[in-house]
Amino acid sequence: VRDTQILYMKGFGFADVEARRPFTPQTVSYVASTTKAFTGLAAAILDGEGRFRLDAPLSRYLPHVRLRAPLHPDSITIRALLTHTHGIGGSPVQHRLAFTGEYRDNDHLVALLAEHAALPSREYRYSNLGYNVAALAMDRVTGESWKQTLDRLIFRPLGMRSTSANVSAFATERLAMPYRTTPTGFERVRYGKVDANMQSAGGLVTTLEDEARWLEAQLNAGRLDGRQVLPAAAVRETQIIQARNERAAGRLDTAEKALVASLELQPNDGRVWNDLGQTQFLQARYDEARRSFQKAAELYLEASVRINLGCVE
Repeated sequence: VRDTQILYMKGFGFADVEARRPFTPQTVSYVASTTKAFTGLAAAILDGEGRFRLDAPLSRYLPHVRLRAPLHPDSITIRALLTHTHGIGGSPVQHRLAFTGEYRDNDHLVALLAEHAALPSREYRYSNLGYNVAALAMDRVTGESWKQTLDRLIFRPLGMRSTSANVSAFATERLAMPYRTTPTGFERVRYGKVDANMQSAGGLVTTLEDEARWLEAQLNAGRLDGRQVLPAAAVRETQIIQARNERAAGRLDTAEKALVASLELQPNDGRVWNDLGQTQFLQARYDEARRSFQKAAELYLEASVRINLGCVE
């Protein structure tokens, strides 16, 4: 997508290998943590309406929530939850929402937060939990599920007719099936998502066609098909820098070490005939890979240290 034009859209391969069903722009795919961008935008829209303030403390919306010391709901804002700077550790709420789907209601999840340990600091630390908790607060304000909120505020206005937080909204024949790679090819795995474990940090299915509409609105401050469909201020709010990831450089150092290790473990491919040759060959590969790595690192640091609402690591 460039400006208001879709320049290229095409599906490749199969959505279902066994049935030989091709992947097309209409195929419905689970998009995991991309969900965060939509949840963050919904929160920003509600903030603009004055109903759900990004800078309000969590205690305003969930007055009965209890957190482990030294954390306190008076000192954690909705914005902190959405920018991964809240300091709440894992894991019962995340696990039940993303995997088992086993919980009674929102009050049950709020009560479970008392079992989450506090992290050593409030520095940026990516997880699903902040979005899960923000959605619990958002549900309390709107009187509806976050799923309904996203549909009402984003999907319907943008005409994203094949996007939903409920897998059951689509026939199995429209879904992209999951696979894993094996030494002998692709192996089908269980489709692990059902409505109960589709959650606000990773719980949407959508299509290439719908995502193109989303991208056009993002590139044009909420305008789509010549109309102002989403509030421009809310879209801008989700695109500005909200926090910084000071650990990015450390992860790059680890990644570079992993790169070196992977190069050293490459098998003899027929072009290497002796130890000296192998050393020279690996050194050449290393030099080339390191140059590519350094270019990628510059782009990575530029992007990853700047955290916006809806950030996906």
